[in-house]
Amino acid sequence: MKRMMFVVFMMVSILFVAGCGGDSGSSFDGEEIGCDWFAGDNCWKSTLAAASDCLPADGADGILSADGTSCTFEDGTEVIFNNPYDSEALDNDDYLWDFELRSNDSLCLAYREPSGSSMEITTAEGVFSESAIFSMEITCPDGSQYKVSNAMSLMDCEGGLGDLPGTSYSWQENSVSFGLLGGSDGSTSLFWCTR
Repeated sequence: MKRMMFVVFMMVSILFVAGCGGDSGSSFDGEEIGCDWFAGDNCWKSTLAAASDCLPADGADGILSADGTSCTFEDGTEVIFNNPYDSEALDNDDYLWDFELRSNDSLCLAYREPSGSSMEITTAEGVFSESAIFSMEITCPDGSQYKVSNAMSLMDCEGGLGDLPGTSYSWQENSVSFGLLGGSDGSTSLFWCTR
């Protein structure tokens, strides 16, 4: 029986939490960007592309461990949950994702949420980080920094919210999936794990 299923788009939910927009008063140093940056080639897309060859095959299901600390795929790919995932929990809204996806004993991709409004992704390209509430702050693997002073302005982008960096996830009793949004292919599924 399905207990709970949620799909969350990180940037979408953050923009709506921001209300009518405004400036957070952030003193973040970075070049001001807008819709064109997200629609074009950028460091978010290249960071995700660096992991494309080591992700589990499309449609592959991993086996979630009983203690929620790992998920193993038939090809040997493994997801290590640094924050154990409790698929029996009635409410995972406050769960902060923190996992490593390993292929052939090497890091393919690491994802971490230091808080509910920030994320860090590590691939062979380096570390991409983003935080967003009223404004958005991005640091690319090469150290370049960007900002959007009014995150609500991104609601008017021609490509819609699909170009924005974000996450999608779902959980049901005894299963969990996770993906990243805004890459070159739109969305990138990282894993689907079941018990």
